[in-house]
Amino acid sequence: MRKHLILFWGICLALPVSATEVDNFQPHLIKQRDVLTELDALTNYRLQEAEKAANAQGHGCNHVVMRQAVWNTLGAQMVWGHLENDVERLDKVFDKIHIPVEQSIYKNLHASESFFVWGIVNLVIDIASTIRVGNYRIGSDKLGHFFAQGADLFSVAYSQNQGIEEALKLAISQERGYYGSFVSGVYSYGDVSADFAGMIFWSKITPQYAKQGPFSGPPYFTCINGAWKQTQKFTWAGIINGSWDEAVNCSAFRDKNIHDKVYLTIDQIAEVYRQKTGKTVNLHCPILPEQCLEAVQSAKQFAPYLIHPKCIAAAKSLYHG
Repeated sequence: MRKHLILFWGICLALPVSATEVDNFQPHLIKQRDVLTELDALTNYRLQEAEKAANAQGHGCNHVVMRQAVWNTLGAQMVWGHLENDVERLDKVFDKIHIPVEQSIYKNLHASESFFVWGIVNLVIDIASTIRVGNYRIGSDKLGHFFAQGADLFSVAYSQNQGIEEALKLAISQERGYYGSFVSGVYSYGDVSADFAGMIFWSKITPQYAKQGPFSGPPYFTCINGAWKQTQKFTWAGIINGSWDEAVNCSAFRDKNIHDKVYLTIDQIAEVYRQKTGKTVNLHCPILPEQCLEAVQSAKQFAPYLIHPKCIAAAKSLYHG
């Protein structure tokens, strides 16, 4: 018993930022309002708060201080990141779809198969809600991955100068471990894609690293007259794509039994929908193959690490077709 308790608390303590799963299949059957404008506004508000906090410290244009200020306003807060927590609690601002675990694609899994879904951890961490950003459906957990795990990857690739490949190894290791399949049975390529996009974001906070690597671009903050100034407005457009959506960028599973159970449930959900509406839908991933092409092109040479093979195959089929 004592060993089980030690394992439980070890897992809980190892999940400080984002171990939430999401049912992103069923929201595609429901009409949902685009929240891009609201999400952009909230993100830029928090970046402005970070600018004020960094300048108030009186260290001039210190790159580390500026990044720390952004972390304090957008990074991890206990289990969830600040922005994903905002999205979950601001019901009047964000149109969200929340699928309870007992109604989700994971509902037929046992605790022995997915400790997260039905185990004690589920009492602490709920399944994430889905929001629509532009044409894309994403779990709110992806916002936490973007800022929190993205910062981890940035540290390895840029601050420690180990390169993007080493950062990807960290992302994959995290998703195979306590952040993904070890606990939930689900390896989310969508999570890894959000991690990777977050790494790029952190590299562009200040000019220090903004011009380095294959994803270089203008920094969000520039030093003007000895103080930081946000000179590049943030927008999620062009950052979020279908690779963040597990119904497009398919997940892998710890074993075939979990895979089969999840897809059996997906088929059952599609059948119930047909009976209610008279419409036949195919909910097998990728449900929007056209979004795979954009995702693969956006990932460049790193697509094999970020995009599920089924999504890559769909992209190739569209490209050559």
